[in-house]
Amino acid sequence: MLEEAQLADPNSALIYNPLAYTYAFQGDLSRALATVDKYAAVLPPNDPNPIDTRADIYAMGGQFDKSIAEYEKNVKLHPEFSMPEMKIALVYLLAGENRKAEETARSAYRKASGADRAYAADALGDIALGRGAFSRAATYFEEAARLFRTADPHLVHGELKAGEIYFEQREPHAALARARRTPSFGAAEVRGVAYLLSKNETAAEKEFAAARTAMAPVFGDYMADKLIAFDRLRAASYAGQWQHVIDGWPELPGWFGQLQAFFLGRAYAETAMWPEAEKELRTALAWVSPGNVGIHDFLSYELTQFYLGNVLEHEGKKAEAVEAYRAFLSHFEHSTARLPEIGEARAALHRLM
Repeated sequence: MLEEAQLADPNSALIYNPLAYTYAFQGDLSRALATVDKYAAVLPPNDPNPIDTRADIYAMGGQFDKSIAEYEKNVKLHPEFSMPEMKIALVYLLAGENRKAEETARSAYRKASGADRAYAADALGDIALGRGAFSRAATYFEEAARLFRTADPHLVHGELKAGEIYFEQREPHAALARARRTPSFGAAEVRGVAYLLSKNETAAEKEFAAARTAMAPVFGDYMADKLIAFDRLRAASYAGQWQHVIDGWPELPGWFGQLQAFFLGRAYAETAMWPEAEKELRTALAWVSPGNVGIHDFLSYELTQFYLGNVLEHEGKKAEAVEAYRAFLSHFEHSTARLPEIGEARAALHRLM
């Protein structure tokens, strides 16, 4: 549809930017970058958005040095645009340079205020996850949630990301205790999932109803229903109800299903549907990019690396499986995180080496 729109109106700046990202998510980096060039050509010279888009796309393609160079260009020319310093921190994180990531994010945090400071706290949470420091990450996400409540109460990523840390470690009661301190609809979602995992369906339904009531004026009835449907599928995933996740996934909007593709990829992997799992897991890796700042989920990114290793091992791709397992374990060298996947990845490497 975007390609047709481009042919109909080749001078429309509105078309080129989403088209460039679409090519990038498909893995067609050269076409994505060529489209950004067309986008820049119909805007004034050095407009910040094509620079930012080009940087995002370089990061998605693993060309981290080029990505940072573009973000730094925006830091110099447009320092107030789209939090370029914080995006640089996330590129360093994806490149495995945790020290540089933390230094850059802390600098962004000190300079920022309002929603920008909340995003910086969120980035510090992602960086803590990159080091396997789960408790510290949860603290940062909760700070981000608190700052968002003041700056923009509709942004609830912090509560959801903090809750996930406990859910993945099989600690729903800890997630519930933390979420009880927060009035936002994101916290109500966390409480709903926690109650489902604790077999208290009555309490879960009460929380989901409260969350939906708060969401509807912001997102509309359709998306409110879909977000609650996703909460139920997340609970099914944490509970190991893999077929329920697979069967329920078509309920989600396509773009949202792609953003959360890890959950479907894991369900496919756990049910030995290897080609389907690999496709969804690779989609999940693509969606963790600085362009999705605050929305992406770095813990899911880490776990995607483990499940991709598992899939590649079963497909007989030994070298690629070893690389994926090592990438996963690189986050947990000195970690006290209680993820069962850590022991499984170590056993897999022992088996494959």
